[in-house]
Amino acid sequence: MLDKKKLLDTTNKTFCMIPWTHLSSWPDGRILTCCMTDSDDAMGNLKDMTFEEAWNCEQQRQLRKNMLEGKASKLCSRCYEQERHGVKNTRNWANRKLNHHWDVVESTKEDGTVDKVNLPYIDFRFSNLCNFRCRTCGPDLSSGWYDDHHKMWQGATQKKFIRPYKDEKSFWKVVEPYIDDLEEIYFAGGEPLMMDEHYRILKRLVEKKMFHVRLQYNTNFSNIIYKDINVLDEWDKFETVEIGASLDGSFKRGEYLRKGQVWDQVLENRKQVKERCPRAFFFLATCVNVFNCFHVSDFHIDWIKKGLVGHHSLLNPLQSPEHLRIQILPTEMKDKLAEKWRKAQAWMVENTKADHRRYESLISYLYETDRTNLQDRWYDITNRLDKIRNENWRDIFPELHELEDNIKLQAKLKK
Repeated sequence: MLDKKKLLDTTNKTFCMIPWTHLSSWPDGRILTCCMTDSDDAMGNLKDMTFEEAWNCEQQRQLRKNMLEGKASKLCSRCYEQERHGVKNTRNWANRKLNHHWDVVESTKEDGTVDKVNLPYIDFRFSNLCNFRCRTCGPDLSSGWYDDHHKMWQGATQKKFIRPYKDEKSFWKVVEPYIDDLEEIYFAGGEPLMMDEHYRILKRLVEKKMFHVRLQYNTNFSNIIYKDINVLDEWDKFETVEIGASLDGSFKRGEYLRKGQVWDQVLENRKQVKERCPRAFFFLATCVNVFNCFHVSDFHIDWIKKGLVGHHSLLNPLQSPEHLRIQILPTEMKDKLAEKWRKAQAWMVENTKADHRRYESLISYLYETDRTNLQDRWYDITNRLDKIRNENWRDIFPELHELEDNIKLQAKLKK
């Protein structure tokens, strides 16, 4: 008999309910253990492997065995990195929300096999269709990146639109078997609010009166109306809707980082959600990177003061691409940033009811690794992309001039 209490204990960093309750897929069909798994560590592809085959493939069986034996797994390295700094992540969430499927864990055989496919929580990326060209993204997850990618990297063969299936019939053959047992679905992309598949799933859930299914989103929050459908009309039918808006900054900073964003539209959409879907849980899912790190606390606090969000918003330290990590900053800038974040944390503790430690976690992450060797790569890629987009990061982020000065100084010293 497995020791449930021991395995689910918060001090146990190697166990997660995900391999017994979930599978994830990328727009190109790659099948992953979850969205935190590095996309290069796919167990197969929907073009030649079914979810049923993936469920008990060698990689999944070994992962389950490792978790039950308390061994670390390479597939979980991103969660490990986050947890070293106290960042709440997918593993924490899954162990809290999905532990009522413990009987599935107990059914695990010695080789890691679980006979019955159990997917109460799914994250299927229908395509890379997206109207944005975010600085932290790329063509794998955004069709909008296609032209810039080809200008940046001559000879690239990436297709503009990527889908994991040949046609809609093939899509439903994959998804339909899991609808009835759904407890939660995570919609991401691409941009889910502009995908036919997203609305078809919502329609099917409504037809089946499955309003208990938790809807969770990662969206650029640019469009709430698709064809003749206002998504707010659909959301209001469900018991639980969690809207994670990928907003990395306000006004020009936000528009630069999330290319395609119109800040006034963001504000209008937030107003509409507050008025028409008051039960929906709206939060910021901010990707903290080298560009926005000095602005992000001002942005979050401003939205809290205005009543646009509560204190639950996420501050996710960017892990990939590495040249955009906050760890590329020189020591002097790290020290200034840490001081700014300490003040932000003090404000959060004083003005919200939460025991707010997110900035403390970010500070820990900031200092863990010296990645200043990637400054030149950041400088080169940023300037090249600015030229393509007719932008200039210096006008948008004057707080980063010190980083440019440091890069130029180091170049002189190398001569």
